Amino acid sequence: MSIFLWVGFAIAVGVWASNRGRNGFIWFLIACVISPLLAGVYLAVIKNKADNGEQIAEIDDKQVRCDQCAEFVLPQAKICKHCGATLIPDLNFETRIREEKIKTEKEDQKNLIIGILFIAGIIAVIKLISTLIN
Repeated sequence: MSIFLWVGFAIAVGVWASNRGRNGFIWFLIACVISPLLAGVYLAVIKNKADNGEQIAEIDDKQVRCDQCAEFVLPQAKICKHCGATLIPDLNFETRIREEKIKTEKEDQKNLIIGILFIAGIIAVIKLISTLIN
């Protein structure tokens, strides 16, 4: 019976990892070997790669990429200093960066809560099993 719970929680870790932009099968194997609880805790604290993870990494806090040469320039620039292309100034750049940071912080908080609930669920199942056995 307990092996089925172990594998079930390992599958849950794999699915959760897949939703966070990680390899679900690898995380399933990790959870099977070390424990779903430890894998779940580690997964909760590492960076989420899902959704706009790559796009967020490309955005510099102070610069944008030129459409012509892909070099970084200031968002207020009208002409690219690298290639001379005409640019449309991005007046909402700082607002978008702030919104992205807030979104990332909220996602991190949500993942922490999911991790805590995951741990609480495992503890509750273990307690239930121990009361049924005794």
